Amino acid sequence: MTSEPTREELEKKLQELEEQLVEARKEAASQGAQASFLKDIIDNTNLPIYLKNSDSSYILVNRQYEKLAGIKPNSIRGKNDFDIFPEPVAALFRSQDEEVKEKGSLIEFTETIPLPDGIHTFITAKFPLKDTNGNIYALGGVCTDVTELRKTEEALRNSKKETESIIESCPIGIHLYELAEDDRLVFRGANPAASNILGIDCLALIGKTIEEAFPPLADTEIPEKYRQACRQGIPWHSELINYKDQKIEGVYKVSVFQTEPAMAAVMFEDITHKLLADQELQKLQKLESVGLLAGGIAHDFNNLLTVITGNISMAKSSGDIDAKILENLTNAEKASERAQNLTQQLLTFSRGGTPVKQPAFINELVADSTTFSLSGSNVSSNLQLPVDLPAALIDEGQISQVVQNLVRNAEQAMLDGGTVTIKGDCLDLNDDDGLPLKAGKYLRIAVEDHGSGIAPDHLPKIFDPYFSTKKSGSGLGLAVAHSIIKNHGGLLTAESDTGSGAKFCFYLPVTGQPPLSNTHQEATLKNRGGRILIMDDEETILAVAVDILTHLGYQAETAKDGNDALALYSEAMEAGEPYDAVMLDLTIPGGMGGKETIKTLLEIDPAVKAIVVSGYANDQIMSDFHSFGFSGVLAKPYNIESLKNAVATLLDS
Repeated sequence: MTSEPTREELEKKLQELEEQLVEARKEAASQGAQASFLKDIIDNTNLPIYLKNSDSSYILVNRQYEKLAGIKPNSIRGKNDFDIFPEPVAALFRSQDEEVKEKGSLIEFTETIPLPDGIHTFITAKFPLKDTNGNIYALGGVCTDVTELRKTEEALRNSKKETESIIESCPIGIHLYELAEDDRLVFRGANPAASNILGIDCLALIGKTIEEAFPPLADTEIPEKYRQACRQGIPWHSELINYKDQKIEGVYKVSVFQTEPAMAAVMFEDITHKLLADQELQKLQKLESVGLLAGGIAHDFNNLLTVITGNISMAKSSGDIDAKILENLTNAEKASERAQNLTQQLLTFSRGGTPVKQPAFINELVADSTTFSLSGSNVSSNLQLPVDLPAALIDEGQISQVVQNLVRNAEQAMLDGGTVTIKGDCLDLNDDDGLPLKAGKYLRIAVEDHGSGIAPDHLPKIFDPYFSTKKSGSGLGLAVAHSIIKNHGGLLTAESDTGSGAKFCFYLPVTGQPPLSNTHQEATLKNRGGRILIMDDEETILAVAVDILTHLGYQAETAKDGNDALALYSEAMEAGEPYDAVMLDLTIPGGMGGKETIKTLLEIDPAVKAIVVSGYANDQIMSDFHSFGFSGVLAKPYNIESLKNAVATLLDS
């Protein structure tokens, strides 16, 4: 029989129980603190976190999850996904829970979920919690909101597509190079424009070194410049890279820059056409500068020639003169004509060289001009001019001068004789043909010789005024030809290789206007007399004009400027003895010239018959005198025949 515990034993047992209770309370308090500590950590993390029972009902969620799901704090415990989310979302979460339980390991899911503030994308790590026996008693999940990241990635993808699209459609050529470890510069890619510009399939070059892809660059600084861009990120720009091989020829503007380590992009464009246009502009600017001076010189020179040729022609018509004197006068007259041709060339590329254009066929003009130029020469011609060449709007005299200048240039290039070949054709030009001309249909006349050719350093200068490599050359022939063709809206080009001759081509716009009849019936001119008023500031010119007109049977009177002419004309009308015609010099230094005078004359007498006279063929008035109120035109220098024809034609009209 067991004895009752003593009081001491009971007190000792009670003390042990009390101590155990205190320890239990301490342990419980410690566990509670740990749980609270863990809860604080979970609640203050930026990632949504949850814990579910094995039946997928929620045990615990942190504040981020509550905020994400849009539920009140502590109201989610014991609920499942179908109590919180729309059915499709809840069904998705349930299937994921089942997959985690089936595999028994962590799985990452990417989810697109509609939430109160919009559509979100998450990457959620879902994992099982197991007891010591390996049984799953709970499921956990940590969510990462990647919505903004995915938007950024999508924007980058779109940006990349847009960038690729821009590169693909970029009109500038782009090549890509990679610098290999052995310092080989390898071609890696190109855009379509690169192939179009170079006229080759650039994609066929992928994998080749730069030297293999473009052999003419091998001995230049260019490969090393590209390597520096790949290696050190040093950009390089070049305005002029001359490239020539059997397939590619031209001048290119190039920019190279690093795209990433050991990679570089080369951007290039063909500026050959631009350089040609710039060269043409420089030529025109030179011609215009010289033209200002030439026009003034020609004007003064023509005034002097008018006096010379007028007096010579008067002397020759004065009656019986010694044969030797007549020969001397004739030689002087021929010299004056040559001097007149020189001033005419000066005027052609001055501001006064505007052509008086009419529609005409060019075949006969080219043939006649060629025959005239080669008369008495040891050079023959080979004309290849199709009979069906269309008409052009031309000043026949000026275009004849162009042909003569080019043919004589060819003749002088073949001192030992030979053949100058002249070919004609018609072609349609567009903006891609590389010529600084408007798109349209053009006549092309080519003049080819087989002489010694033109040195490369001389070729850019041949159209400059007064540039010549010939001892007897004036340096005006090609400059004049260039200016004439330019004033016709065309283009004159030259090409040559030393030792293999030269080829000049001029282009003229085709016109739809029908040519005038080739049959010209000369008017029968009669000297029927009449009163003529002559206005000029040069006393010597007035004197010779009066002599010629008096010799022709006219009564001539003179005026020194516009005011003087207007006064005399008004007095004659008031007296009932009006002038039959007036000759008005266009330029009167320090006084009223012909342009201003004719305006007032037309107010005084709308039926006035006036001839504009000038040694400086003003662009508009001399080529379009009718529009300014004149009835005729007479260029200085003139002689008896030219003055007679001008006045008689006017009075008989």
